[in-house]
Parts: sequence; structure tokens; C-alpha cells
Amino acid sequence: MASLTLRVRRSGNLFTPGKNELVKALVRKVGVPRVDVDGAKDYESPVPVYRPPATPKTYSFRFAVDNPASSTHLEEVEERIAAFAKRGRNGEQGTGAAAAVYIEDMVRSGGLAPKDVAFVSLQALKMFARCLLAEEFGALATKVKAAGFVESHLSEFYGAHMDLHGALGNVEIAAALLDRIPRRGVALVSAHYASYFTACGKQYDEEAAFAALRKMRKRGIPFDFCSAVALLRCCTTLKRGLRVVGMMRSAGLDANCISVYTTLALIAKTSGQGALGLVILQAAREDPLCFFFDTIAVNLYLTLTLSCSTHRAALLRALRVYSKATSVPDGTTYARVAQVCGALSRADGDASDRARKAALALERMVAHS
Repeated sequence: MASLTLRVRRSGNLFTPGKNELVKALVRKVGVPRVDVDGAKDYESPVPVYRPPATPKTYSFRFAVDNPASSTHLEEVEERIAAFAKRGRNGEQGTGAAAAVYIEDMVRSGGLAPKDVAFVSLQALKMFARCLLAEEFGALATKVKAAGFVESHLSEFYGAHMDLHGALGNVEIAAALLDRIPRRGVALVSAHYASYFTACGKQYDEEAAFAALRKMRKRGIPFDFCSAVALLRCCTTLKRGLRVVGMMRSAGLDANCISVYTTLALIAKTSGQGALGLVILQAAREDPLCFFFDTIAVNLYLTLTLSCSTHRAALLRALRVYSKATSVPDGTTYARVAQVCGALSRADGDASDRARKAALALERMVAHS
């Protein structure tokens, strides 16, 4: 197996630590075999190097429409199908079959142009997949495939199945689907592997995920950002997590983003290394290439602060992270901030009347949110 080498520069972020002694300690802690300070060598990647194009392909796609009126009509059709999915999410039975019948009626009456039938069918499948309606999804998929609506787009058709079973954590079904998907476009196949890695992450099946990574390498499928982050979420140790980050860097992908930092911090937390997770998120704050903290990162930062430190400086730093976050806070965030304010109040004693009032105000806000 190729040796792992961490690139070390002087910019101060997690993957090029420079003068950040905390991150150097992190590297030593997780046991990366070799750190080359002067040579600045990369990790060796076990997958082909993939440089994304200027306009990257995405899993979602739209067929060209002839005129704005046609586009408006398609939006109306999508809204009608979304209503079927919403009813299914609310517990109504038979909505998948009803959506299929609606599409068939639109085709028979000429309400859908032949070039739009596959697009509408695939959009319907994605809607039911996002709602995690396995039974209704199956009924819809059977009907649109039997009608021949998706015959020329089987890769996207099975990709919708991968999205559903990935989100549900059905590793065996997702693995069987991987072998059935026609290879039409490497971007789509990479997206299918991302869904499979998601399924493995739901079941904490790290070994299955890395076995699929080896298959991905043999088939010459590029390692894109979505599949990389999904694989990272399967890791149970920081050593393997850093290996995935190294592969991202070697493939020219953006490893200095908040989702990567947050996932590494979560790995540290679940493996009983909460203090190390806090170090990782602190490194994210210092990283000039990591532009913002999302709600997940803020919640994790507050949680790790509460579990790892009751020092006044650490609590105040956590409140500063919350105040500078660009994401809209949710009820969990308010609850964590209230707990931090309460801890700060206890740390300061009676002198911290302001913190105590803030904690009470936040608790009331949570109660009414």
C-alpha cells in the first residue's frame, strides 16, 4: 500500500498546518506514518486523478425546452407530481401508482411532448426517493419502466434507485444496483458510488465502502467531491479519514471546506476523541480557504465545547463562532447556545448577570420555536 504523506505548508490550515502546533499534534495523534515538512509531498491517491471541468456535470439534468410556455407547462406538471409525493409522505397509500397514471394520461392526451416524458418520469422518481417512500417509489418505477418512458435513460433511472436505497441504508440492494447500472457518463457513475457510500455510512459499514472504492479504482471511475465526502462519512477512524482527505487533494478536489472539517470532527467525537474534534473545528476557523460555518458545524462546535471545556475563554470563543455563523440557527442551535450561556454564568458566578439573562431568553426562544 502506498505510504501516506501529509503536505505541510505555512498557511495555517488543517491540511497544510504550518505553525499550528495543535494540528501537528493531531497529525501525530492519528498516526500518519510520515510528515514531510520541506518537500511538501502529497498523499498518493489510489484512484485516477480527476480534474473537474470548468462547468462540472451534475446528477440533475433538464431537457431543453422549445419556449418559455413549454417550460411553464413542465413546472405545472412537476408541481402536480410533487403533490402526489407530499400525499404519500403524509401516509396516503397508492400515490406512486397514481403519479404514474397521471404521467401516462398526460402522454396519451398530448400534454407531454415525447422529448419531455423521460425528464418528467425521472423527476417524479427523484421526488418519491427524497421522501423515502420505498413502496410508492417501486410502484412508480415499475410503471414508467414498463411504459418505456425511461428506456434511453437507464443510468439515471437506476441512479434514482441508488439515491433511495443510499438514503435508507440498504447496502445490499445498493451494491446489486451498482452492477446493473449502464456506464453512460463517468459523472453519473461517480454519483451512483456516492449514493452507495451513503448507504454504507448509514450502516457504519466502513469495510464495504472501501471495498467499493477499490472496485471504483479498477473500473477507472473518477473520485469526485460528492463520492469523496460520502466515503469520508463512512470512516470510523481519523487515520482513514485523513487518507480520504489526501485522496481528495490528489484528485484536485476542494478539501478545505466546512463539510470535510465537520466530518473529521464527527469522526473524532464518535471515536471518543472530542477534544481532538474541537481542535479540528478550531483549525477550520483559522483556515483562510474555509469561508463559513454552517448549522451542523456550529452545533458540533458548541456541543464539543460543552463536553470538553468549562473554561471561560473556550465558552466565549464558542459564542463568537455562533455570532459569526452565516447559517440560519435552528432550535438545537438555540438550545446549545443557552447551555453555553448557562455554563458561562456558572463559571463567572453572580458577576455574569448578562449571561444568565441571555440563557433564559434563549431557553424561552427554544420553547416557542
